[in-house]
This record gives sequence, C-alpha cells and structure tokens, in this order.
Amino acid sequence: YISRKLSQAFIYFQPRDIVSGDFYWFAETPDSYIIAAVDCTGHGVPGAFMSLIGSTLLNEIVNTNKILSPAAILTELNAKVVETLKQEKTGFHSYDGMDIALCTISKDKTKCLFASAYRPLYFIRNGNLQEIKGNSYSLGGKSIVGEKVFKEHEVQLAKDDMLYSFSDGYADQFSEVNHKKLTTKLVKTLLTLISEHDVKTQYEKIKENFEYWKGNEEQVDDILIIGIKI
Repeated sequence: YISRKLSQAFIYFQPRDIVSGDFYWFAETPDSYIIAAVDCTGHGVPGAFMSLIGSTLLNEIVNTNKILSPAAILTELNAKVVETLKQEKTGFHSYDGMDIALCTISKDKTKCLFASAYRPLYFIRNGNLQEIKGNSYSLGGKSIVGEKVFKEHEVQLAKDDMLYSFSDGYADQFSEVNHKKLTTKLVKTLLTLISEHDVKTQYEKIKENFEYWKGNEEQVDDILIIGIKI
C-alpha cells in the first residue's frame, strides 16, 4: 500500500524476534501522506504489545479524530499512551512508552512537516546530510500529561532529496569482528554514500551492510529504517 502511494520509498524492517517493538505506520489525507517510524519500549512480546497500542492509537487520532499536524498528533498520542497505561495513577508503575519520528509529506512533494519524540530525521540533498532533531523525551513514561510540548519542523523539498527515519536498532548492533556498536556516525556515512542510488539499491546496501557487520553476533534489537526519495 505504501509503495503504491510513495513509489520511491523503502522500508527495512528486521524484528529481533517473531514479533516486534518497532513498527511503521502510514495514512493518507486529501493533501498529504503521513508516515511514522516508531520504537516502543522493549522487543518481543512486551514490545509488540506496545506496538499494538501505538498503532491503534495513531489510527484513532488521525483517521477517526482527523488530527493531522505532526506536533498535535504526538501531543495527543502522548496523552493517550499515559491514559491507556494508567501512568498518571498513583501506585501504577508502568513506565513503558515509545519514541517516534513522524512526517507529513505533501502530495505535490514540495513540503515535509516533521515532529518527533527522541528520533531524528535525516535529510540528504546533493550528498549533504542535515540532521533534524526531535524533542528529547519519549511518549508516555514517567512524565505526566502537560509536560511535553512537541516542536514541528518544516522542510522544503526538491526532486531527488532523501528522507530517512528509523529506530535505534541498526546503529546499536554489535559487530562479530570487533564487538563494537555500528554507531550513528557510521549510519550517517552509509546513508550519505548510498543516497544517490535508487531506493531498491539503497535497501539492498543497508541490508548487506547490516548482515556483514553483525556476522554471527546475536541481533540485539528490532530494526526499522524508512527511506523516501522525493
């Protein structure tokens, strides 16, 4: 469905277990496409439980309640995660939550609105990477409703620009060779190098690089990378 609407896009999704705490989410409005990369607390069954909550709430917020601004979506999602998990109640100790990078891309491909809880957006034009940082807190968790305000960023787009959103699993993977993490620095280098390729080639290079780096090491976390070429 996503590939029919955004033909120049890829999603590299590699859960650590059968089910995942990372998930991607997509919606269409009359004027735009909304796409999100979400990293929930945990992985496996606990993470998948949070993914189910997050996906259900996003559907309600956007498709039912018609809240369409990225910042407003995150404000509402934070409130609903806190309410659903009863995190505002004394005596409840559920501090689960989620990090999210959420983009609204206009259908004429001229503008991207971005808001985020902890996850950045990488914007690459002509081989130059710009990191657009989100707010430095997760959705849900220990903080109560009203403490979190999300900033909305606007990016003017041009043909062949690349947008990347992702969870932290790829960068946190340990290497079989040196037992070190791949790191966000190397992820930035990789994405910059491959950004001028078509999206199918980018997907293959991201997959090959991960498998080479990991080798026989155990995968440590769920992995999600969304790439969109304008």
